[in-house]
Amino acid sequence: MFKNRLTIQIRLIIIFVGVIMLPTIVLGYLAIRTAETEKLVVWERLKESYTSIANMASDHLEYVLSLAEGDFRGSVSALTDYDKNALKRLSHQLENEHGVISQVFFVNASGKMIFPEDPRKMQQNDRNASLSQEEKDIFESYLADGERQEFKHNDPQRAIYDYQKILSDLKEPVYKAIALNGMARCYAKLGRNQEAIDRYSRITDNYVDVTDGWLQLAAVAYLQLYSIYKTMGDTDAAIEALMSLYGNLSDRGWNLDAEEISYFADKTRRHLLTYRDRGDTFSSSHGDRFAETDAKVIQLVRLQRFLKNYGRLAADDMKKVVNRADGDPELMLHLRRSTNAGPYFLSYISMERKSSDSPALAGFQVDLDYLASQGFNEILSELVISDDVTLAILNENNEVVTTPPGMEYSTPIPSGKPITTAVSSSLPFWKVGLYPKNPQSLERLTRRKAGLRIFMIAGLILTIAFGIYLAMREARREAELARLRSDFVANVSHELRTPLSSIQIFSETLKQNRATSREKQEQYLDTISSESDRLARLVDNVLNFSRLERHAKEFDFRLTNIGEVVGSAVEAYRFYAEQRGATINLNIAPELPQMEADAEAISQMVINLVDNAVKYSEDEGEITVNVFRRGGNIIIQVVDRGVGINEEDLKKIFDKFYRGKNVANLGTGGTGLGLTLAKAVAEAHGGDIRVRSKEGAGSRFSAILPLSRKGSTDE
Repeated sequence: MFKNRLTIQIRLIIIFVGVIMLPTIVLGYLAIRTAETEKLVVWERLKESYTSIANMASDHLEYVLSLAEGDFRGSVSALTDYDKNALKRLSHQLENEHGVISQVFFVNASGKMIFPEDPRKMQQNDRNASLSQEEKDIFESYLADGERQEFKHNDPQRAIYDYQKILSDLKEPVYKAIALNGMARCYAKLGRNQEAIDRYSRITDNYVDVTDGWLQLAAVAYLQLYSIYKTMGDTDAAIEALMSLYGNLSDRGWNLDAEEISYFADKTRRHLLTYRDRGDTFSSSHGDRFAETDAKVIQLVRLQRFLKNYGRLAADDMKKVVNRADGDPELMLHLRRSTNAGPYFLSYISMERKSSDSPALAGFQVDLDYLASQGFNEILSELVISDDVTLAILNENNEVVTTPPGMEYSTPIPSGKPITTAVSSSLPFWKVGLYPKNPQSLERLTRRKAGLRIFMIAGLILTIAFGIYLAMREARREAELARLRSDFVANVSHELRTPLSSIQIFSETLKQNRATSREKQEQYLDTISSESDRLARLVDNVLNFSRLERHAKEFDFRLTNIGEVVGSAVEAYRFYAEQRGATINLNIAPELPQMEADAEAISQMVINLVDNAVKYSEDEGEITVNVFRRGGNIIIQVVDRGVGINEEDLKKIFDKFYRGKNVANLGTGGTGLGLTLAKAVAEAHGGDIRVRSKEGAGSRFSAILPLSRKGSTDE
C-alpha cells in the first residue's frame, strides 16, 4: 500500500513538472528573447494604455457638465413663476446641487438681464452730482483751506475751523460727510479720540451711503473707528466697528465693484481673523455673525464679478441670440471666451416667450475651478501612473491646470512628443497630456518589463505549487466538513424521529381509548408533553444555529434575575431528565444582582448544558447546577459525574457538528450543536464557557456572565 501511494506521488510530481514547470521555463526563455522586440512596441503599448486614461478623464468632464445641464434644462422648463423670488430660489437650488454651476442668469426678450440684479445702490450724492455751481465753489474753497492747514501747515486745529464752516454754511449731505471726515481726522491727530469718534459715528449714522468719487466715506469711517478703538484698548468696540463695516458691505453693496468690495473686505476680514485666532473677546455670537456675513460678502463679490464679465464678454452675443428668436428649447448651447484670467464659459438655452418681460433665455456660468479641482480629480485620483511618465492637465498655453492628488509634475512641461493627449469637445481649452520624464526611459522600461516577466513566471511557479497545497488542504477540510454535515443530517433525522414516534404511539393509544386508567392517561400525556418539549428544543437549536451562521440572531437584553431564569429552565427539563434516570440538584445563591441579559437565550444555554450532562452521565447519574456570584461575574456551573471528556475532544467540543468519540460507546443521540449554541450565547453576553473534565470522573461546565457586558470574564 505504501509502495502504491509512493508511485502515485511520483506520478503527480512528473505531471506537475511536465505540464506546468516545463512550459513555464519555455515562456521565461521566450520572454528574454523578446526583450529587444519589446522596445519597438512599448511606445504604442504605452499610448494604447494611457489613451484610455486620458479619454476617461475627458469623458468624465463631459458627464459632470451634461449632468448639470440636464438638471438645469429640466428645472427651467418646469418653471411657471418668473418673479424674482422664484428665479432666486431656482438659482440657489441648482447652484447648491451642482458645484459646476457658478451663477444662473435669465435674459428677457429685449436682451436685458432680469436675473441676477446688480445689488449696488447707484448713489448720485457725490461731489460730482448736479449741484449748484455756487455751492460747489464755496465747498471747494473751504475744503482747500482746510486741507492746506491740515497737510501743508500741519495745523489740525485751524483745519478743524475751516471744515466746520462747510458744516455750518452748506446743506448737501456729501459736503457734510466730507467735512466730518476731515474734522475727525484732525481730532485724531490731536489725540482727542472721543471727539474723533463722535464725528466718524455721525458719518456712519447719518451719511452711510455717501461717496466721494468711488470712495465710500462710511467704510473709511468704520476703519478709522476700529483704529481709534484699538489704540484706546477697547477691544469690544473695535470688533463691533469691524463687524458693522462687514455687515454694510454684505447688505448694502454700496456703489462698489468687486475689486473695491474685496479691498475693504480683505482688510476687515484680516483684522477680525486676528481677533478670532487670539481669542480676546471674540465671542461665539461674533463667530456666527462673522461666518454668516463672510459668506454673504463672498457671494456678493462673485456676483459682481459675474456681472462685470457678462457685460464685457457675453452681453452682446446673448442679445443676438435673443433677437434671432429661433433657439431650440431642448438644446444647450455654449459660449466660450479666452481672457487673461483664463477661459470664460457659459451654458445657455432658449425659453418659450410668454411675454416681453418674461425670460427668453436662461443659462449659467460654468465653474471651471470646480471642474479642475473636483471633476478631474474624482477620476484621476484613482489612476495608477508609471514613475516614468508625467501626467498633467494643460490649458491652451500648455500651462498646468491641475494634476492628480499627490502626483508630482515638472514645470515647464517636458519637451518632446507626448505619449498621448485627449481633448474634451465641450472644453476645448483644456487637454490631458502624458509625457515621458526621460527620453531614455524607454530602454529602462523595456529591461524592467523583461525582468518583471521573469520574476512573475518564477512567482507563478511558486504560487501554483502553494495553490496546489492549499487546494489539497482545503479539499480535506471540505471533505471533513461534508462528513460532519452528513452526520448532522443523520443525527437530526434520528433525533426528530424518536420524539415523533413516541408522540404518535401515545397519541394513538389515547385516541383509541386503550388507556384503562386515569393514571395511565396522565402518564401518556406527560410523555407526549416531554417529547414535545424535546422536539421543540431540537428545532430551536437548529433554527438558532442557522441564525448565528447568517449573523441574523438578535438578542433581547433586559434587566433579568439570572437565578429565576436558571431555576425555570432546570424545572422545565427536570421531567425529561428523570425519565432518563438522572437527578438534578439546583443550588442558587441568594440575593443575586440583576443583569442585562436575554432570558430566553440564557434558558436555552442552561438546558443545552444540562442536556449534555444527562447524555454523558451513566445510569442513575447525578447532575448539579450551581448559580453564584464571583467578583463582577455571575457563574452558572453544570457538574456531572459521567464519562468525562478526553484531551483530544476537549479542543473541539465547541465546534459545530462535533460529537466526542465516547458518543458511540454510550449510544446517545445528538446534533453536535448544543455546546456550540451555549458558547455563542455566553459570548453574546460578553462572557465565555470554560470546561474542566477528566475521563471517568465527569465534567464541569462553567458559563461566566459579566454583570456588565464590558466587564471581566476571569473565573
